[in-house]
Amino acid sequence: MTIKNETGISSINNNDTNGKDISKDSSQNEFFSRIANKILDLTGWYCEPIPHEYKKAVIAYAPHTSNWDFPLLMSARFANKVNVQWAGKSEMFRWPFRNVLTFLGGVPIERSKSTNMVQSVVNIFNSQERFLYAMSPEGTRKYQDFWRSGFYYIALEANVPIILYQLDYKNKRVTIGDVIKVTGDIEKDLAAIDMVFKDVTPKFKEKYCLAKFKR
Repeated sequence: MTIKNETGISSINNNDTNGKDISKDSSQNEFFSRIANKILDLTGWYCEPIPHEYKKAVIAYAPHTSNWDFPLLMSARFANKVNVQWAGKSEMFRWPFRNVLTFLGGVPIERSKSTNMVQSVVNIFNSQERFLYAMSPEGTRKYQDFWRSGFYYIALEANVPIILYQLDYKNKRVTIGDVIKVTGDIEKDLAAIDMVFKDVTPKFKEKYCLAKFKR
């Protein structure tokens, strides 16, 4: 398996986002990169790297139906040496878990009554030169009848593209299905997103639903 290398982005602390990147970037760790590549080789998975030209983007990965999705995406992160990050409530980042979660690309988000999750992530996008933010549009591994709209509105308000990352368990491939710029026309954009994921095979087909938002 050939894995491309590219420069990662710096790790972000939500308490220090005053327009500057912070130098730590665990995705460049050579030891974990070798381990991740070995895991992918042994399991037969191929993970396509995020192209270097995308400095800011929401990475929406689907289908998300299995606990195996997270270690698979972590393997892609370290093997490709690209600092894709994800957000969690600040309470998750307390000792003794903070260093581990941060090493894995976690970003602690301070939420208040006046600032919701979407705005908190948009604020990080606006304050950083580089930020690749991954999240599952489904929001859960369990089946539900709709997708959560946060990924869409983050991309819309931060004016960044959405990289649609396919987790195909049939072919053992994690690949970029498309890169789209949302328009604000929800029905049109969701139809385009649905076309990318509709033929991708999830780990558990019964847990996946097509792209639509709760009405």
